Amino acid sequence: MSPLSTLLTVAAVHWLAMVSPGPNVLLVAQTAMARSRGSALAAALGVATGAGLLATAAALGLGLAIDELAWLRQALQVAGGAYVAYLGLQIWRGARDPPRPEAGASNDAGRARYYARGLLTNLSNPKAAVFFASVLTAALDKAVSTWVRLAAVGVIVVDAVAWHCLLALLFGRPGVTRWYGRRKPLIDHIVGAGLVLLGARLATLGL
Repeated sequence: MSPLSTLLTVAAVHWLAMVSPGPNVLLVAQTAMARSRGSALAAALGVATGAGLLATAAALGLGLAIDELAWLRQALQVAGGAYVAYLGLQIWRGARDPPRPEAGASNDAGRARYYARGLLTNLSNPKAAVFFASVLTAALDKAVSTWVRLAAVGVIVVDAVAWHCLLALLFGRPGVTRWYGRRKPLIDHIVGAGLVLLGARLATLGL
């Protein structure tokens, strides 16, 4: 397979995985509607950073090493599932709170909080680690050069930034925000329940 074909394959499979609803999509969309576009963009960049770190680890073969250590893989899966479920519970509990930008969300400290939340959400999702390890291991065999491996990581980061920032911008539009304000309890209950169920399932699989 040529380097271009390899990179196109990685990009195509990554896009298919990104657009399916999951913790990252739910987090960025809910943050854009409930808080502010700036907070959602910070969360989106955190998700993209997590994707870059996971992709780098997989490209270097670290994913396979973790996969060989069953106890470590299980511990990470349980911890990751618990964190996703915790985020869902927080959203559920705040469902009836009035929609408003969180205090300090427009300053550096506020954005750093949502950046960290996006980063941790992606890093704590065991399915993301398994995806990167399996896809990159299959696409980047031993014959693939170092620059192609680095380019594959770059493609994944660019894809993640583009998709999640697009979500932040779309769901942060005034019309969407007003619509969310009228239906906040229902939407937050659905998003919160979805994250709790996803987290519980991940943790259960780890056990």
